[in-house]
Amino acid sequence: MIYFLFLLIPSWYLFHIFEYGLHKLSHSKKYGGYIYNIHMNHHKKYYPFSRFTDYEPYKTGKTLIFTDGLKAFSLPSTVIIYTMYCILDY
Repeated sequence: MIYFLFLLIPSWYLFHIFEYGLHKLSHSKKYGGYIYNIHMNHHKKYYPFSRFTDYEPYKTGKTLIFTDGLKAFSLPSTVIIYTMYCILDY
């Protein structure tokens, strides 16, 4: 049980650091590339400044079965997870 906690807590922090980094990247015009474009279109369409404080449920765009988040973050997530898998000893 204690071994599980030693894995769970760092994994939780690592996931949120990873999530924060990708979201920060999606707000960077210089480094974000296509992720920045998808994310800014999402903000303009669903969360404009005129309705910034509205308390509506989370919305996202969808093309067929692929959401904007999946299109934007699947490639960098796959690369980071695969790199971590190769570097870190299980």
